[in-house]
Amino acid sequence: MDCKYRKKEEVDKIMKMKQTFALLCAGAMVITGSAFPVNVQASADWVWNEEVSESGYKKVPYTELTTTADTEADNESSTGEGAASPGTGHAVNATDGVITSYYHSCYSGDNQPNREDGALTGNNTITVELQNAQSIQGITYLPRQDAFGNGTVTEFSVSVQKDGTENWENVGNNLHISYNNPGANWSAENKSEKEFVFDAEVENVKKVKLTVIHTDGSAPNQHISAAEISILTPVKKDAETEALKIRIREKLAQMESQMELNVLSGNADSGKVYSRAKFDPIKAEAEAKLAQESTTKEELEAVFQQLEQFKMEFQDELGTGVYVSDLTHLSGNTAWGGVKKDLCPDGNRLIAIKKDTSTINTYTKGIGAHEPSSIVYDVTGYKMFSADIGVENHQIASDGGVFANVKAKFKVSTSTDGSNYTQQYYAEDLSANGGLRSIRVKLPEGTTHMKLECPASAWNNGNGGKLHTCWANAKLYETVEIAVTGITLDQDALALKVGGTEEQKTATLQAAITPEDATDQEVLWESDNEEVATVDGGVVTAHKAGNATIKVSSVNYPNITAQCIVTVTRDDTALEEAIAAAESRMKEENFAEKYTEATRKALEDDLADAKAAKDNTALSVEEVKLIVESLKTSIEGLQLKAVVTINNNGNTETKYCEVGDQVRVVAAQAPEGKKFSHWTVNEKPICYNESYTFTVYKDIAVTSVYVEEAEEIQKEVSVLCDVSYANGRVKFLSKYSVPTDADYKVIKAGVVATDSTGYAAIQEVQQELTLDTTATTRLKKYGVNTDLYLANFTQYLKTSRTTTWYARGYVTYQDNSGEQHTVYSDMAQYTIR
Repeated sequence: MDCKYRKKEEVDKIMKMKQTFALLCAGAMVITGSAFPVNVQASADWVWNEEVSESGYKKVPYTELTTTADTEADNESSTGEGAASPGTGHAVNATDGVITSYYHSCYSGDNQPNREDGALTGNNTITVELQNAQSIQGITYLPRQDAFGNGTVTEFSVSVQKDGTENWENVGNNLHISYNNPGANWSAENKSEKEFVFDAEVENVKKVKLTVIHTDGSAPNQHISAAEISILTPVKKDAETEALKIRIREKLAQMESQMELNVLSGNADSGKVYSRAKFDPIKAEAEAKLAQESTTKEELEAVFQQLEQFKMEFQDELGTGVYVSDLTHLSGNTAWGGVKKDLCPDGNRLIAIKKDTSTINTYTKGIGAHEPSSIVYDVTGYKMFSADIGVENHQIASDGGVFANVKAKFKVSTSTDGSNYTQQYYAEDLSANGGLRSIRVKLPEGTTHMKLECPASAWNNGNGGKLHTCWANAKLYETVEIAVTGITLDQDALALKVGGTEEQKTATLQAAITPEDATDQEVLWESDNEEVATVDGGVVTAHKAGNATIKVSSVNYPNITAQCIVTVTRDDTALEEAIAAAESRMKEENFAEKYTEATRKALEDDLADAKAAKDNTALSVEEVKLIVESLKTSIEGLQLKAVVTINNNGNTETKYCEVGDQVRVVAAQAPEGKKFSHWTVNEKPICYNESYTFTVYKDIAVTSVYVEEAEEIQKEVSVLCDVSYANGRVKFLSKYSVPTDADYKVIKAGVVATDSTGYAAIQEVQQELTLDTTATTRLKKYGVNTDLYLANFTQYLKTSRTTTWYARGYVTYQDNSGEQHTVYSDMAQYTIR
C-alpha cells in the first residue's frame, strides 16, 4: 500500500527510517571493549528502532531519558513533527524518539565547542540522565539525517555516574566511528545507527556522558550534532524477531492509513472506503502479540502472514465485498496508458467526475482507462457489480473543450466460461459535461468472468483513445442486501360484492417492491377487518358488506407499507326478488280471508324481516340467505283456509275457515210440498238434524237435502276419513254419524291405517274388517270407546319417511236387536314426498 495514505507523523517516521537505513554500507557498528572495529556493514534491511538495537539489546525508553549539553543551538532547520523542541537544536531533541529532529551545538559566540589542535577540548559533552538508575550495556548514536553531516561525531569517550555518587567513571575512551565519503558528499549510507556495547554491564547507572573529541562534515571539528542517542540495557533480544516486529508495525500503520480513506477524497461525509469490522480484531491481535515479551518469532511470522493475506473489504448499505481496483485484472487493453488503479487514465491524479452543475466528485478508488478499452476480471463468487461511471471532469476544459460533450460508451458483460459473454448493461449517453451515473449490475448465477468495456466513441471512430472513461468507486459484492425503499400496489381502492358470483367477491392486488432489485422481495399481507374482507397472497376475498383496509408490508422492513381501501357491498338480488314475490301474494284478492292466520302472520313477519335486512348492510350473506329462505318458505307455506261451501235449499254460501273451526248450519225452511231429510258432507249423509254443528278439517261441501212430504226418510250410518301431513306428523281423521232415533248404540270409533307396503291388505278389507282381528300385521288400528252419535276421531303418527299412507275411518254400533256392525269409510290417502 502506498504510504501516502498514512497519518503524517507515521509517514515522517517511516520515510526517515527508509531513507536512513535502506542502503547501509559502513553503517551500524557493534563496538566492544577498547579495541573498536570499523567499517562493519549493517544489515541491509535494518531500520532504526526506538525499542531495540540491531544486535538485539533493548533500549531504555526515550521517554525515561533527559538530555543536556554544554552547548546547543537555539534554531535548526531540520526538525521533525513531534520533536521535543521543534525548530531548535536543543539537546532534548537527541532523546525524543524523532529521528528528523536534531541536537546541534551553538553556531557562534562563547558557547561554541572549544577546539585546539584540530580536536574539541571544551563545551563538548552531552549528558543523558536516566529516570531510574539501572544496569546498562552500551549506547547507540544516530547521526543527523539530512544531506550534510555537519557535526557528525567520529570520536568520543563515554563515562557514567552511578546513583548516589558525584564521580564519573570512564567506560570507553577514544571510541572511533568511520564514514564513507564524509563532508559535502554525505550520503544515506553514513546515516545508520552506530552501536557501542560494553564488555560487561555497568550497574546502578544514573547518568551517561558522551565527551565528543572529533566531528566531521563540511566544517570538521567545529560543530556537534546528533539525531538520536539511546542507552542499551543488558536485556538482549533476537535481532530477526525485532526486525519482524518492525515489519508488522509498518504493515499495521500502512493498513491503518488505508482505513482512514474516504470514498470521496476530502469528504468525510462520504463514508470510509474500507470496513474495520474484520480489520480491528486482527489489528488488536497483532498489537497484543507485539506487546507480549513471550511472543515467539514463529508467532510473529504468523501474524505478519495474516496481515499480508488480509483482504481489504468494504461494507455499505448494500452488502460487503472488494474494490475492483484492489484486484488484478486477467487482461486489460486500452488505447494507451494501460489500466489505471485508483487514478484517472492519465495516471497523474485521482478520478474526478462532474456530478451536476455545482459538484465534482473526486474518488479515492476506481478504474481509469483511455477508450477504447476492455478489461476482464475473475469474479467467481461475487454477486453484484456497482460503479459510478462517467468521463473524467478534466476533459471539460482540456484541448480547448473539444471533448466536453463527446458521448462515451460503457458496457458490462458477463461469462460463465471466459469465452462467451452476455451483455448485462450498456449506456452511450454520458460525457464529461454530462454528469455521472451510478449503476448496479447483478451477476447471473454461475458467472466467472466480467468484462468492463468502453468501445470507441463516435468522435474518434476508433482512432483516438481520447476520452478518459472511468469506473469510479467500482465494487464487487460478495454479499448483497439491497434495502427495500418503497412498496406500491397496482390499485388503491377495490369495490367487491358478496352474495353474487365468485368473480364479484374476489380481486387480486399486485405489490411492487422498490428498488426492483431489492434483495428482500417477501411481503406480508394483512386486513384490518377480516369479517369484511381477508387477503391471501394478494387475493382479496369479500365476506360481508362493510369497509376494510388491506395492507402490504416488506417482511424485513415492516415500516415500509402500502394499502388499498376495500368497499364491500351485498348483492341483494335474491332478497329483492323474495320481497317482490311476498308483496305480490299479499295483493291477492281476499288475501286476509282465504289464508290461515298462522301462515299469513308468518309471511307478514318474514316480509318485515326481509325489508329490515335490505336496509341493514351489516348482515352477512349467510344471514340474508336465511332470511330469504325463511320468506320463501312462508310464501310457499301459505295455507288456504278450508273452503266450506254451504248449499242450503238453493242458497249457496262460501266460508273460509281455519281447520278446527266449528260451523253451525240450520236447514232453511223446506219448499212447499217437501220436508228436510238430512245434511250431507261431500255428498255423504252425515246428520239428520236440521241444526248441524261440525268441525272443519278440510274443504267440504255441506248440503241440505229435502224430500217429498210423503217420502219416508231412510237414515243410515255414515263415516268419512281424511289423511294429511304437517310438521313431521301424519294426521288420520275419522268423522262419523249414527242416527239417534233408530235405537242404535255407539260402541267404538276410530281409523285403520297402513303405509304403502300394506296397501293391498287395506284395499281388500272392505266392510268385513273388524277391530278384533289381526288380518294383517301391516295395519295400524286406532280407536276409542264412545257413545257419541256424531263425532270426530283424530290420530297422529310421527314420521318423516317418504311413503304413502292409507286409512279408513270406522264406527262400531249395536242395533236394536243387539247385533254389532262396523261401518268403514272410503279409503283416504296422503303421500309424503
